[in-house]
Amino acid sequence: MKKTLLAIISALAIVSTAQANIYVEGNAGMSKIKSGDVSKSRFTPSVAVGYDTGDFRYAIDYTHYGKSNAGDSHVKTQGIGASAIYDIEVGSPVKPYVGVRVSANNIDAKEEKSSHNLHTIRQTDSYKLGYGAMAGVQYKVAKDVSLNGGIEYNRLGRANEHNINQYGAKAGIRYDF
Repeated sequence: MKKTLLAIISALAIVSTAQANIYVEGNAGMSKIKSGDVSKSRFTPSVAVGYDTGDFRYAIDYTHYGKSNAGDSHVKTQGIGASAIYDIEVGSPVKPYVGVRVSANNIDAKEEKSSHNLHTIRQTDSYKLGYGAMAGVQYKVAKDVSLNGGIEYNRLGRANEHNINQYGAKAGIRYDF
């Protein structure tokens, strides 16, 4: 899946050089993944290809949320999402934004429990529909380059009777073609 996604993003980046208003963005952040007993902070890289219409941006992204462990439980999550982002014009080089996101998330969750002579393992590896919200600021440092920073919340889905939520902060760079 990772190789396919990288091929798609590479193809879009090449095609986008002939299109106006197309951009690519890379972000690095820290996220807390919470699911039942699991609550760990992890490094979360993401890449996106988007289209900027002026006040609104639309993007397709891939995010790797990592693996979180707690005792006998673990959750590994990655997702492909689509975002709609509104850039708020404030007459300053720093431009705030707010947005919403829907995603298809691959969730691999495993939970082991032991009591007396009974040992049970519940494992789920499936795709779940997720949704989220984001807010942040971007700063244009050159004609085609912007730096950004923001916060986000995503409900990634449900596995083994637990909701899986992500809270994070990220920083990144955007290049406009």
